[in-house]
Amino acid sequence: MVSFDIILPIIIGFIVGLIFLIFFVHFGRKGSDSYATIFGISSNTITTSLLLFIIVSGFIGLSAISIIVKDLDYPVKNPWKFTLETLLMAILPSLTLLAIIYIRTNKINSKDMIDFGLLTVKFGVFHILLQFSGYYTYVL
Repeated sequence: MVSFDIILPIIIGFIVGLIFLIFFVHFGRKGSDSYATIFGISSNTITTSLLLFIIVSGFIGLSAISIIVKDLDYPVKNPWKFTLETLLMAILPSLTLLAIIYIRTNKINSKDMIDFGLLTVKFGVFHILLQFSGYYTYVL
């Protein structure tokens, strides 16, 4: 049987995801393509660039720490649990993207599925890097 320690983070993640879903659906732009400019640069470009910088620098930093620490105790002792945990941590948050797309447009196309796949891979890789960096061992 699955223990409460595994189910609780999933439930919390699901609730937080639903809160964000409601927030973004309620306050999202509806058909507006106009963005504010800061020093002549579109706010959309600034936001996209900052998010990309944060993701890439986080990936590089976690990769470096993971190579140094190599915390493999849990994945080696519990490979099935770690695999299930990784799949859940990758797929469940990514489903929020599909829900937002479907609520806003009432359709899901192939580009949306590619975005879903890329987001799933990103969340899965970050989960593995957090494990290998020793973060989960430190937190628990």
